[in-house]
Amino acid sequence: MDIPKLPVMTTQEAIKQIKENMQLIEEWKKINELVPTAFSQSISLKKSGLAAIFAASLELSKDGIINIMQKNLFDDIFIQSVKHTPLKLKAK
Repeated sequence: MDIPKLPVMTTQEAIKQIKENMQLIEEWKKINELVPTAFSQSISLKKSGLAAIFAASLELSKDGIINIMQKNLFDDIFIQSVKHTPLKLKAK
């Protein structure tokens, strides 16, 4: 049986995407701006990309690499790299 790979963005891919764009998030940036253009071609791909970026943001926040902010319920979510990025960022 041959099961096709669904076009989704994984959390690991999103972590890589965020880490490769750390210079873009030195100031607060909406997380949906970090979704790769390949995942903005359709609504379902965009949702997959946004979900992966959000999950990755939670992981990186837990590790002390980024900060997450949302001012009010249902508002945009912003991320920013911390000013003192841990050394383990380079190791991953």
